[in-house]
Amino acid sequence: MKTNHKFLIALFALSLITFVSAQTAENDLSTVSSDSPTEINANEASNAASVSLSWCGTGPYGQVDASVMGGTAPYKWYQGGSLLTTTFSSSVTLNFGCNGGVITVKDANNNQDSDIVPQGCQDHGCN
Repeated sequence: MKTNHKFLIALFALSLITFVSAQTAENDLSTVSSDSPTEINANEASNAASVSLSWCGTGPYGQVDASVMGGTAPYKWYQGGSLLTTTFSSSVTLNFGCNGGVITVKDANNNQDSDIVPQGCQDHGCN
């Protein structure tokens, strides 16, 4: 009887180990599948939704030619915290002034990008 009891305990232990190993393997498989194309496509979609600001200027009267890549119209253009204009176009000429400051664009989903426009009414090149 003692031999049967030891055998049953060993069999139970092996069954438990097999069960735990199978659960661990299943969890590992689900972790690998979480990096599946569905998740990668979601990451690509969020990257595609982001905006990228570029600008050229500043012109002799403080104008800045700005454009945005990506995002969803309408776009809101800011100098510091002040809204300059809202456009459905991805490019715009802004009356930014010669004092410089931070230029920011936000899309309809509140994705945003910012850059610093240097002080002075001169051609600062394109950024």
